[in-house]
Amino acid sequence: MAYLGAPGRNPEENEQLVEEQHRIERERAAEARLADQAHPTWWQRLLRRMRHRTPGSED
Repeated sequence: MAYLGAPGRNPEENEQLVEEQHRIERERAAEARLADQAHPTWWQRLLRRMRHRTPGSED
């Protein structure tokens, strides 16, 4: 992650900026996780299908 603070800024202000950036990244990750659950990509569907197959099953 890139350093968000400028050399002349207050360290407390820098910490707040970093905390805000981390919060935003956590929210984006949560949204992406929900989107993947709602509309999985082709390879996620393939992996799920492969995990659920048993050696004796015929598809």
